[in-house]
Amino acid sequence: AGQVFAAKVTNVDLSWQNGYTVARLDVQGAVRFSHQTEQAKDGKPFRVIVDVLAATHQLGQKNFFELPACPVKKIRTSQYSVEPEQVVRVVFDMSGECVYQIKSDERGVVISFPDAQGKTFASWSSSSWIASQQAKPAAPAVAQAPAKAPASAPAPTPAKTATQANTTINSDRLASLEGHPST
Repeated sequence: AGQVFAAKVTNVDLSWQNGYTVARLDVQGAVRFSHQTEQAKDGKPFRVIVDVLAATHQLGQKNFFELPACPVKKIRTSQYSVEPEQVVRVVFDMSGECVYQIKSDERGVVISFPDAQGKTFASWSSSSWIASQQAKPAAPAVAQAPAKAPASAPAPTPAKTATQANTTINSDRLASLEGHPST
């Protein structure tokens, strides 16, 4: 039943507002999320990671590299998990370590990154970027093996109360941060 009512992550926007680069994750449906950071190490940049819970990936592409000149250098997205809960992960590769603000509203998740350079830039969105890429001549396609269909549909699981679901989600989140499987 959870998959039927999953929210959809449909777009990522970047804009400049009053000294901040503001990223908006558009979510159709209930907005629930968690977030964390990863320090720069092993040649990887400082990252801000946002997980949209009970959601499906509807962005049309997973990696966005041609971004405006701002603290966000790359955006990587994925359907991070499907069991026990669908989670869409959005990773912001940053130009440096930063403290950010994050909140949600009825339309999605908003992350504000301080922009020390203070350069304004034209708003960018993943959906507009994808549309512009589709207008370009396509590169030769590389054949891929077809995806395997599931052997059978999973048995429906009993509905959890919101408190039970949030407790499970928090337990899974804490276990993933510690690197231990949840119980």
